Amino acid sequence: MSLSKTWARNAEKWKQEFLVCPKQPALGSWLMIAGNGLGCKICFLAEQKTEFGRCLLTSPRQISLDRFRKHQATEVHLRSLARLVGCECCTSKLDDVVDSRDAPSFADFQRMLDMRRSGISLRKTGFCKKAACLQYCLGEALREQLRSALRSCVTIVTHADGKNKRFTMHFTAVDRDLEIIKSTFGHAWQQAAEYNPVEGYVRLVDQVLKNFCTPLASPPKAKRAPELFDRELYNLLREKHSAFNTDACKVIILAGQEVVNHLGTNPDPLFPNAVAWIKDHTHSARRRLGEVNEDVE
Repeated sequence: MSLSKTWARNAEKWKQEFLVCPKQPALGSWLMIAGNGLGCKICFLAEQKTEFGRCLLTSPRQISLDRFRKHQATEVHLRSLARLVGCECCTSKLDDVVDSRDAPSFADFQRMLDMRRSGISLRKTGFCKKAACLQYCLGEALREQLRSALRSCVTIVTHADGKNKRFTMHFTAVDRDLEIIKSTFGHAWQQAAEYNPVEGYVRLVDQVLKNFCTPLASPPKAKRAPELFDRELYNLLREKHSAFNTDACKVIILAGQEVVNHLGTNPDPLFPNAVAWIKDHTHSARRRLGEVNEDVE
């Protein structure tokens, strides 16, 4: 059945149900035919770039009462209705829809936290975009707690670890009450090729620390994040570092010596009060055995 025949059979019934405003029946229905398609008169007049606003419903398969009812309850339609009609009935419906978009509940955040602890991928959740926002909010809340705790700590020891292309910095801090805080500063992605790999790792250490000292860094769905870098915290963390631990990778060992100025060649080291050490016996043995096997071959 063609669109014209479907419209001819159901137009009167549909127009009675889908009124512009129930309090003003004289305004008629918001359903309309324009050209070869069916759409919404209100969204059309408001120049909304939607299927209903551009009258792009051309096939009978696209037309159903459920679809009309869903469109009638959308914020796009209600906002256009409030702007064009402006009666109290129309504006109150829009207010109800906007008020319903409140922040996620405690249960939503708890569900997100349980999913991440169980290792479930965001792509398998069915609400990837929302999950990314929830995960970011949880992570930012944790980072803010860590920033507050590190401001009052006495000493910090950091362990740097590279795995594939991801560079990670873990830390252990102690406050005046000898309470221990263990967590992660963050991650950074290594470049595919570095002209000087040691300098590349030094830049990664600085990048991870600066990102940690920047609240709301790279939020999802944001075109440009505001500049919130906390230089005071950044300098404080640099001074409170007493040790920088690396794994047994030769390049990272050299980078660790560079950030603490172990060789005495850096006039402005990243961690001026720290010493560099290696505490990675398992990986160290594996790397040494690998080097021996290469020599034998």
